[in-house]
Amino acid sequence: MNQRGISLVESLIAVAIIGIAISAIAPAFFVQMDTNTRNEERTEAAAAAALVMERLRFEDPSKMPDEGSSDPRTITVGKREYEAVVHFCAIPEYCGPGSRHVRTEVSLDDNVLYTIESVYSSLQ
Repeated sequence: MNQRGISLVESLIAVAIIGIAISAIAPAFFVQMDTNTRNEERTEAAAAAALVMERLRFEDPSKMPDEGSSDPRTITVGKREYEAVVHFCAIPEYCGPGSRHVRTEVSLDDNVLYTIESVYSSLQ
């Protein structure tokens, strides 16, 4: 009966080849994880901005400030807390007696991730 096994040298060569393959693939994996995290943060920031803008929709535009910015608001989406700041009449031409230009910026760790703008007006 002829039994043949794998020698120690052959095993070490196989482990080395697998190690080289993993070391080539690992950076791509970590880059993809980082990209996924950034995309998740941006998607959540967009959801936070939509919440702020939806709340403003129910306010009377003539009672909104005609200049300046709101105090930062903390909005939790998912597991993260975002900071939203509303700027009023950043484009003065869009502000009038019954309308207000509104820009909302949402940030995480002092990095603005999402900005949305709209004009709110009263329909008579």
